[in-house]
Amino acid sequence: AITGVVPGTTVAPGGSNTEPRTCLFNDTDYAIGTSFSDPRNPCVTYSCNNTGFTVDVQTCPKQTWCAEEDRIYESNKCCYTCKKDCRISSVNVTVNLNDCKKKVMMAKCTGECQKTVK
Repeated sequence: AITGVVPGTTVAPGGSNTEPRTCLFNDTDYAIGTSFSDPRNPCVTYSCNNTGFTVDVQTCPKQTWCAEEDRIYESNKCCYTCKKDCRISSVNVTVNLNDCKKKVMMAKCTGECQKTVK
């Protein structure tokens, strides 16, 4: 995870020594010790502490790219694994023969299919 201080955040001092301090972020006050996830990016968490907001960015080091429909997300919706089963999907292919050109729908194996008899 990558951690850093969020620019533009401030810590509002309390009116007296016994009053708690808060962090101001997007026109909202947060109590010291409060954490919340970024609604636009589930991999980002903000925490309010004595110096202001810090940001924690979760990394997904073993993540590989796959199509959205093949992704299995973790509970916080940040990192995912890819479905590895072999299955058939449809794909449009353009066939050219002499002066004839036609798009046809064909089957394609997706996933881990190397152990499958072809």
